[in-house]
Amino acid sequence: MLKEPLDFYDLDAFLSSDRSPENCMQLADLDGFLTAVAVGPEPIPPEEWWPVIWGGEEPKFRNAKEAKTVIVTIKARYDEIASGLERDPPVVTPVFWLENGEPIVSDWAEGFLDGIKLRLADWSRLIASDDNAILIPLAVFWLDDDEQPIIEVDDDVRERIEAEGPDLIPDTVAAIHRYWRAHAEALKPQMRLH
Repeated sequence: MLKEPLDFYDLDAFLSSDRSPENCMQLADLDGFLTAVAVGPEPIPPEEWWPVIWGGEEPKFRNAKEAKTVIVTIKARYDEIASGLERDPPVVTPVFWLENGEPIVSDWAEGFLDGIKLRLADWSRLIASDDNAILIPLAVFWLDDDEQPIIEVDDDVRERIEAEGPDLIPDTVAAIHRYWRAHAEALKPQMRLH
């Protein structure tokens, strides 16, 4: 059973403060990032993904209590995402920014892409597969360095996905989870006898 939802108030306040690195993730993209790390093709050790959250810099915590609150909340959110994925059916509860009461998916999706980049060679198997359409509800929000969409879709499809994005993301993540579980054996290193 999942615990009570985490309280993100202190984490959000810290990420938005001048004590966090200028290029650190904010709450929504952090949540997408942690989801990609949790749902990905292979486990990624925290010491690899932790610096990405902070943009490669070190946060400046006010004191040990603040440091513990931020670190424990991030780790607890990762654990919550990972345990939700192991349920049957998977439980996915993204944390989106709200604008005028409406959820905004773009930051969350960009954070998810940052997580993909940690294991891009492995994710390329899904991207190049016949099952790559499961990524479309995320990929329509991904932009290149020139702030242009990285995939081309019909305008009506893009508009529908953008409008329905908050409802599509949980099913999309669950489908990605099923894909990687079904292909787990193919990802294991093959033992060779000489």
